[in-house]
Amino acid sequence: MKCILGGLAPADPRFILQMHALGVMDVVDAVGVHGFPGCWNRWDVREWPERLSFIERATHLPIWVTEVGRSTLYGEMSQADDIRATAEL
Repeated sequence: MKCILGGLAPADPRFILQMHALGVMDVVDAVGVHGFPGCWNRWDVREWPERLSFIERATHLPIWVTEVGRSTLYGEMSQADDIRATAEL
């Protein structure tokens, strides 16, 4: 394994395209994305497939979802619901 480009909220494929243009992706083996729907980035958990498809179209590399969830500010039930929904998607 060379490197994982990680920590990307799955919303901006322009960053991936820029990294390809700069040659960064030549030394990267996978792209790590994460998301916390309904929190600071204000998107719904059901948007995961669409948001990941943006990244899939921007790179030929495997995509790893490295983090999912919801802030503890929203309570345990909300967190559990989002984890279940993410797993189903």
